[in-house]
Amino acid sequence: MCQLQSGPIAARPDQDAEAARHIKLKYPVDFPEVFSSKLPPIWGGCYCPSCASDLWDSLAPHPQPHPNEDGTADVMYSGLDIRQLLSTLMSHLEQISEHLAKRELLTANEKSAIGDMMRSAHAYVEFMKFRDSIAPYDQRGKDPKDLQRCRNPPLLETLAEPMNRLWFGGLLKVKSYGWQYHREIFGLATHDGRTVRLNPTILWGTETFAGKKPLERGLQLLTVLLHEQVHAFFSGNKCDGNCNGTKEQQQLCRFLTARVCSMYRQIEYKGHVINNQLFGGHGPAFTAVAWKIGSVMGKFLNCDVLLVGPYFMKHCRCKGPVSCLTHCYISEEEQRMGFARALRNELAERDRQASGA
Repeated sequence: MCQLQSGPIAARPDQDAEAARHIKLKYPVDFPEVFSSKLPPIWGGCYCPSCASDLWDSLAPHPQPHPNEDGTADVMYSGLDIRQLLSTLMSHLEQISEHLAKRELLTANEKSAIGDMMRSAHAYVEFMKFRDSIAPYDQRGKDPKDLQRCRNPPLLETLAEPMNRLWFGGLLKVKSYGWQYHREIFGLATHDGRTVRLNPTILWGTETFAGKKPLERGLQLLTVLLHEQVHAFFSGNKCDGNCNGTKEQQQLCRFLTARVCSMYRQIEYKGHVINNQLFGGHGPAFTAVAWKIGSVMGKFLNCDVLLVGPYFMKHCRCKGPVSCLTHCYISEEEQRMGFARALRNELAERDRQASGA
């Protein structure tokens, strides 16, 4: 899910640091202690495949994905471990990057996907130009209930499917793309990776991006759609403990998936559980893939393409993920501080209630 972020709040570092001390990140599954001996001798708390390879080697066998050159997949599995998914997609993206750098290496199917993607993106830009042109004459065009009056946009599938072939090797399982109104998010992908919905109120330029050029809003549409497709890639293909192993192996699979991919959707503050979606689904594996696609696509379009918010990544000299997935990812301490700032009013109100004030 790609969520809107609230505006800046006046800094209170001392109070935020104190609140952060009481915040606990509630991951959905505990570490299976039977695998404690598999932790590295010198270990910094990272569970990524590079830093904790023995743990990943302890998982039950999983099937392998097989993307084809034509942008399809031989077999659409739904039980792959994150290490396999990440390795397969990163290898595919490296190949696409090489082919885009030397256009003569592009296959016929890659050229076809690029052409389809660019034609559909251009159609959306023209659609936004049309809406801008009639807005002064039809103020109701800015009312979400009347958006259909401003001509129907091109089908999202015409943009999404070429991107699936080009960037994901045809491994997405999305069956339905569409529009859905929401007050707080740009877009969302369902937990089974089969449905993607984008917010027309924002992405058609009626609110947040009103006044920006149609080309800029078209790029925003591309980045939000790709963001949700990365979610759908992991959600639709990951195992998450449904493998044919022991109960301990299944627990380990769920644990590793949560730590590097799905993360958590709740925090605990002084005994109170608070639901929050900020880091849900935005783990180090997601960030690595989003950064890679954004980097390759940015070079292709000759502009900055950011698929993941800067609040998920540290300001590293490497400017992108290295072999360790968490190298460029913000620490748990920084995550707790982020919640302390973002939830400052809610946490202060809980403190007042607890003190009886």
